[in-house]
Amino acid sequence: MAQVTTQSGATEITYRDAVREAIRDALGRDKTVFLMGDDVGRYAGCYALSMGLQAAFGPERNGVTALSDSGVTGAGVGSRMPGAQRIVEL
Repeated sequence: MAQVTTQSGATEITYRDAVREAIRDALGRDKTVFLMGDDVGRYAGCYALSMGLQAAFGPERNGVTALSDSGVTGAGVGSRMPGAQRIVEL
């Protein structure tokens, strides 16, 4: 994670790293949370958003989907109905 401490003592972090840490936190707190999207597993997504998450939480909680934003979004919404927690990465 790329963090920089400024002269004022504040810590700066990139938007991508902040989102990744929020997803990591959600996956760590709740076993029903599942990340799904294009290449989120082995390839860590288009912008490396999910880098390291498959190694930390396993492929069963990092699902690679077809390249269809509307399909992925629909699957995320539909899977929420029975109580699953989904994070959709487009």
